[in-house]
Amino acid sequence: MQERNAAVREAEGEDTRSHTSLILLLAFWIATLGLHVLLTDLAWWLVVGAVVTVVLGTAAALRAFVSWRGAPPLAAIGALLMVLTAFFAPGTGFLAIIPTWESFGRFGALIGEAVNSVNRQSVPADPNTAIVFLICAGVGAVAVLADVLAITLGRPALAGVPLLVVLAVPAITASGLTDVVIFLLAAAMYLWLLQRRGRMHQVRFSLALGAGMLAATLALPVLLPAVAESPSIGGRGGGFSSGINPVVNLGDDLRRGAIQTALTYTTDSGQGNYLRLVSLQNFSGDGWTPDKVAIDKKNTPRKFAPPPGLSGDVDSTVDRTHVTVEQLDSPWLPVPYPSVTITGLDGDWFWDKDALTVASPDRSSWGEDYTVDSLVLEPTPEQLTTAGTTVPTEFNRYLQLPEGMPEVISSTARRVASSAASNYEKALALQEFFRHGDFEYSESAPVAQDYDGSGMQVIAKFLEVKQGYCIHFASAMTVMARSLGIPARMAVGFLPGIATTNRTEGRTIFRVTTHELHTWPELYFEGVGWVRFEPTVSRGEVPDYAVQGLAGVPVPPPPAATDPAPPSTAPRDLEDPGAVTPDDPSASTTDPVAVDSTGVWRAALGGVLLVLFLVLIPAMTRAGQRIWCLLRLWRGPGTATDAWNEVLRSAQDLQLQLPGAQTPREVAKSLAAAARIDLEGGLAQLVHGVEMQSYARPGGTTLTRGVVGIGDVVRALLQLRTHSDVRTRLRAALLPRSIWDRMLAPFNRAG
Repeated sequence: MQERNAAVREAEGEDTRSHTSLILLLAFWIATLGLHVLLTDLAWWLVVGAVVTVVLGTAAALRAFVSWRGAPPLAAIGALLMVLTAFFAPGTGFLAIIPTWESFGRFGALIGEAVNSVNRQSVPADPNTAIVFLICAGVGAVAVLADVLAITLGRPALAGVPLLVVLAVPAITASGLTDVVIFLLAAAMYLWLLQRRGRMHQVRFSLALGAGMLAATLALPVLLPAVAESPSIGGRGGGFSSGINPVVNLGDDLRRGAIQTALTYTTDSGQGNYLRLVSLQNFSGDGWTPDKVAIDKKNTPRKFAPPPGLSGDVDSTVDRTHVTVEQLDSPWLPVPYPSVTITGLDGDWFWDKDALTVASPDRSSWGEDYTVDSLVLEPTPEQLTTAGTTVPTEFNRYLQLPEGMPEVISSTARRVASSAASNYEKALALQEFFRHGDFEYSESAPVAQDYDGSGMQVIAKFLEVKQGYCIHFASAMTVMARSLGIPARMAVGFLPGIATTNRTEGRTIFRVTTHELHTWPELYFEGVGWVRFEPTVSRGEVPDYAVQGLAGVPVPPPPAATDPAPPSTAPRDLEDPGAVTPDDPSASTTDPVAVDSTGVWRAALGGVLLVLFLVLIPAMTRAGQRIWCLLRLWRGPGTATDAWNEVLRSAQDLQLQLPGAQTPREVAKSLAAAARIDLEGGLAQLVHGVEMQSYARPGGTTLTRGVVGIGDVVRALLQLRTHSDVRTRLRAALLPRSIWDRMLAPFNRAG
């Protein structure tokens, strides 16, 4: 009777533990989904869901086979480290999944990149690989903690604390971001957890805890400083965050409903200025990235180097611009090009020798108030024409294009401009093609037709659809200019903005909003330097040297009716000193932080495959049981009972009915009848061995040697399989019923 009561208590405990694990898994799935208000896309959620499934599933599975309470949490931690290694540090682990020191080094680098990326991006942020790793590691860790509290320590009420950590992240980030539906669903899962395991005093405690958690979640956004007004670099809401790669969220910032002031400025001349953040010169097949910032502390903004390529023959004047940054979170400073000197900055800022962009290693542009002296260049059409087609060797890197570029890009460029005599006329032809052709400005069409971005496939689709916004116009003209032999790069910054009626010290105040975020191409001409063009329809201001009809501006030839033959010149030598080579670290086209979301989708696919792997764990467990049994029989310590149990498990896997409360001989007869086999050979020998062992003296010698051997087990298993069809044998191998029935027994009892 006592043994029966103990068995009932054990069954009830296993039932409760299994249900608790399932409820925790559902609760964390729901809670992590609440982070959707902070991140774009949902591929990251599949990855996080897979990680949580592995962590909690490992702990639950081990509890079914191991009695030591400390084993499941340790196994869950090990599983978390292994899945993080497989997903985020491939190639560093032992046997692909066991983390090494190199794996932990990669984890540390990812954490640093994630913090940097979070600081630089706006909400909703792009869930790059580093951010997804940080979420997976954090959620996995709190899931282990919740499992320990709810099951190992038997305190399910306290399991709500780790769950709250996940739910509170949106509320802490910014007021009003919490998804109330997700919060209520998670709360319902928490109450279900208490109903399954909670005792009355725990239920009372949990209600008080839940009320406190809800109050804290609602109060935190009020008590903490407002995100949009925070002086720190990261975590700001509103405004524009350029991030490590400023084109990542450019379309979303242009499409946002609320227009906010990014900055204001005045000029001594009273004229508006394009304000340039950064130039993008590295073009891979997937898009544009800037050069990696190389800080030279000698390049202080007190004095800039002369702009590359500019000769003294080009007329220029100095204009002074006073800038006040309001809601712009960027590691780059918005300044006119080319700048001569900047005063009034806080902290350390340095300029880049090639692009003359201004960046800081540890500060954001948010709240800066400074004065810029810059050159207003006035090249003449004659000077631009005189530049001809000359390209200095050091500018060859601005001609590089990836392999496999769609033919429509280069063929369109040749059709539009190849008959022009100089690079200047080719540039005018390209600008005319976009501004006065059949193209339309649209911020929604690229999203609706799935070609948003700046990669080469996007450009090809844009040339077909002929609808897009500045990133598409600028990227297309820059790539087409390169295909025609003109050094070209893209600039990211702001349009001149709107001249307001407000004045300060007699100067007109220009207001620049998030809607003025813009990209434009810059083309290089020897003797003049980098020159801005404006291909975007209905946006921006075309400079005088590019306005058709002004004195001296040549009229480019009309586009050819058909695609002219490609130039007969030999392809550019990648070994040229100025060309980009794969081994040149300064020419990397991959942003180390703003990783393309393809990597997240690959991790999501890995998550799906991992779930399939988890489903097959029972099959591998069953195969391991059989191999272990045979090895024990072969090496000696195995018993006849071990062999008989293996046969019974195999019969269960093959869907053969096993009668209860019968002797081994009666069970063997029933199996022989069900499998339509004779009770001879290996099966009969096993029954004989089990009977001899059953009647042996307790503690005496095991009657296995010479009675039951490995050959008898193999013959018995082959007997059972002989009259089973292929489908039954396949199901027995992949979905062994003996394992699944044991795993699902608690739920079957509950049902």
